[in-house]
Amino acid sequence: MSLVLCIIMLPSAPTLTEDQKPAPEEDLRENGKEQVLVVDPATLPEDYTIEYSTDGGKTWNAVPAGTEAGEYIIDVMYRSSDSYYPDFAGESMTVAIKKVYTVIWLDAAVEKHAKRQRG
Repeated sequence: MSLVLCIIMLPSAPTLTEDQKPAPEEDLRENGKEQVLVVDPATLPEDYTIEYSTDGGKTWNAVPAGTEAGEYIIDVMYRSSDSYYPDFAGESMTVAIKKVYTVIWLDAAVEKHAKRQRG
């Protein structure tokens, strides 16, 4: 009787270079329209695509977007198109859409109204 031991080494996730990582969009301001929250990486590891989640990983999308002012936590996932290589998570990031406040100067309107009242 002989015993055969097989060890299968699965490949590990690739090490990312800086140009393979997405970046948060900056200076986003609420405008009532959907806005893309990240800048996609310039390149991706071979045979990988990238997906994003803004709901803690419940759903994944190719492009994360937001409309309302506030902070969005973006989770990043690299998906392998080859079942031999593992999917792996990238670094999460926080992206903010800033609230826009409109300031209306009433000095001229108040003065005009006061003149009318004085006759």
